[in-house]
Amino acid sequence: MSSLLDADGFRFACYLGASLISLAAFFSERRVRGPTTGRALLPAFWLMQAALLATMGVAMAADAAGALTEFGRDRARADSWYLDRGSLQVPLVMAIVATWCATTVIAIWRVPPRRRRYLPSAALVGTLVSFAAVRTVSLHHVDTLLYRTDVVGVRIVAVVEILLLAAVASVTAARARSTDGTSRSLPAEDTTIVAGSAERYSGSPTQRDRSDR
Repeated sequence: MSSLLDADGFRFACYLGASLISLAAFFSERRVRGPTTGRALLPAFWLMQAALLATMGVAMAADAAGALTEFGRDRARADSWYLDRGSLQVPLVMAIVATWCATTVIAIWRVPPRRRRYLPSAALVGTLVSFAAVRTVSLHHVDTLLYRTDVVGVRIVAVVEILLLAAVASVTAARARSTDGTSRSLPAEDTTIVAGSAERYSGSPTQRDRSDR
């Protein structure tokens, strides 16, 4: 079981599953969005999240981060600062963590109340992206913790990634279900009222004036 959870193929499947759930949330909100919910819903968010998760999954499966890390090491060796690379890696890791903290706080503070439904997913995906960026920097102490420490036979890097993806999928699915629930709870006469209003005001200005009398 631990070998399955630690396999790149399983983590890729987790990325793909979270991406598909985000895509389902996109179609769910597109179906529900209307005059009564249009301002509160932003279906494009789920579409962008699905694309980002799919891209990250492909990059993980192709070991793009490892290739980028190896390229950086080769450059450091060629420029003779490989032994001192920590002086660059530590500030980079600190900058990534500081950026994650700042963007999370700003999002909580500035996101309008009607868009708060997207905040948990955005925060979790931002954490996942920041985690990937820290791994790419490949600071020795971080690598030791992530790749050489395990929990019941599963490396920490896999545990963290799987938990974050599970959280993203769960929150996204919950939001999609709440959207469907909102759609079912809307009174049937709302559609009639909106349609009647559109028909009433679809004529010429003279007709509209006459209908208002």
